[in-house]
Amino acid sequence: MNFCRYGELELSLLTNQILSLDLHGAVSRGVGARGVEVSETVGRMKASIPLVALSLESAVERCMNFTGGSEAESLLQTLDEVMRLYLAKLQDMLKSLRIACGVDLADNNSLGSKRETGVDGSKVKKESTVLDMVSDEEEWAIVQGILQVLAVAESLNNRMAVFEATLRATLNRLGSYLNLPNVLSALNQATAFSSKSLSMSELIVGGSGGNTSFDTAILRLVDKPEKARRLSNLLEQVVHM
Repeated sequence: MNFCRYGELELSLLTNQILSLDLHGAVSRGVGARGVEVSETVGRMKASIPLVALSLESAVERCMNFTGGSEAESLLQTLDEVMRLYLAKLQDMLKSLRIACGVDLADNNSLGSKRETGVDGSKVKKESTVLDMVSDEEEWAIVQGILQVLAVAESLNNRMAVFEATLRATLNRLGSYLNLPNVLSALNQATAFSSKSLSMSELIVGGSGGNTSFDTAILRLVDKPEKARRLSNLLEQVVHM
């Protein structure tokens, strides 16, 4: 695996998974189908949350298995980008729901115009919207769908809180395994005494529990001290969060 391209490849994979989500409910077949459209769309939004969480969890697992955590910095950047993409997709669905519910006016939701009498007795032209032509039963179905959006927001917040806690625990363990402060200290000492060569046992200070992927990650980071320092600072921040 080309570790230099890890972030790019992971982002491409997760982006495709997010873009493949079909969140739109039944296409409206008339005024009577608005409630169905809203209900199905909200249902699909809610059902997408565990799917996205599973994709993010799989990305963390791949990073640990394939890179030993050496690409954790790229992983976090990728997760951030993907969550932005997912939230933008949810926002697009909310905009479509606003149109379907008649909250916002779209060209295809303007059903003509009607004249009403103004306060001064004159005739006032008023746009006719979707909600002007739905039955009380249909309007109630739309209201229920809107209320379900609140449940979607709560579900998303709870699921992401669980994922964040799991990710933080994983990064804490990674920090213990890699023990980068000691590795960097050993490198600095070797630099000060250039005649001294470090063995693998000296580099893997604190031990990785005999996990080959973590041992390899340490050696990979040794070749890129700036990257090792950034990762060390990142993991240190996680510990104090």
